[in-house]
Amino acid sequence: MVVFMPPPPPPSRRAVELGERLTELLRESLKRDPNLNARDVRQALHIAAANLRRDEGGLGATVIAALGAGVLVLAGLLFFVQRGGGRFDPGQPLLLGGVVLLVSLFVVVVILMRR
Repeated sequence: MVVFMPPPPPPSRRAVELGERLTELLRESLKRDPNLNARDVRQALHIAAANLRRDEGGLGATVIAALGAGVLVLAGLLFFVQRGGGRFDPGQPLLLGGVVLLVSLFVVVVILMRR
């Protein structure tokens, strides 16, 4: 079986210009400190990318907070229904499934946000 993988889209003009500015900045840094190596450059770029993700993390933090609140609300509802007389309620399995789904989604989002 052959799976077609489309080539990645070409970089935008802004991305090319930013890449050229970063290259020039790295060249100047290498001239000032000849002890810098490729590993230092990779680590610096990784740190810069992590800092940018953290700066842009407002939306991600909002999503995580909303999912966490949803999990707490559903867990509270499940506890309330379960404590209400001990009778089997047809809504319980659905509520439990909702809690499991939201917890799973919360875990997946947190894992993806930390990459």
